[in-house]
Amino acid sequence: MSPTPLKANTILLADDEPYNLQWIIEWIESEGYKTTVVERVDAAIAQLQAARFRTVIADLSIPLLTPQVLPEGKDPICSTYFGLVVADYARNHDHTARQVVVYSVHDDPQVQTYSSKLGFTYLLKGRPRTLKYELGAILKYDPRTG
Repeated sequence: MSPTPLKANTILLADDEPYNLQWIIEWIESEGYKTTVVERVDAAIAQLQAARFRTVIADLSIPLLTPQVLPEGKDPICSTYFGLVVADYARNHDHTARQVVVYSVHDDPQVQTYSSKLGFTYLLKGRPRTLKYELGAILKYDPRTG
């Protein structure tokens, strides 16, 4: 099996309300990266099957339209926050912990615990300055070298 191609300059952004995120898309692009925006879990999974991205950013509340996408035996929190399905898939398919971010307006300790267990970053959406700072640090990580 050949390795998944790396889109080293592209960020996968999975959010069902991308119109509210134009500021972050513009910021990412001003940093020299491209964005691929998807609005559903199945679309994010399809993108992740086709390529490995510089970073994967998933909203916790992204809709799941294809029930078979939900992995069997996963933590029950994945049934509440489908963005964790995207993060889990990315972590189990060629993306390091440093490349995967989930964010939300929900501050849920169960999500924090699950994120820590799998090693990806959990950020709150309502703090743009913090979000940009954390994403800036994450984008400095180059998956080709580490």
